[in-house]
Amino acid sequence: MSEMGLLRRTYIELFSISRIRGNRPTAYAIAFSLMFFAFHLLGFREYTSILSGSLSLDKLHHYFGLIYIIFYTCFVVIVPILVLTAIFTGIFTHFFTQKQ
Repeated sequence: MSEMGLLRRTYIELFSISRIRGNRPTAYAIAFSLMFFAFHLLGFREYTSILSGSLSLDKLHHYFGLIYIIFYTCFVVIVPILVLTAIFTGIFTHFFTQKQ
């Protein structure tokens, strides 16, 4: 097997969200959270000044601010919904599935 084939297979096994079949909402919540924290640590929060109407000279700053705002909104709105979905799905599957 070539090195590229091995790297591709390893990447698919490690980073495939479908690998976590029963807890996809949890996997998506973790992925959104990690991306938000990565952008936060990279300092993208500084570029959200476009919301207050202040001008920046570089168009790239607008894109950085937009990326940060999108992932912040996902972190604040979508991640809690995904976590609650995972919790309630786990509860319902535990109590309402037939045990054989």
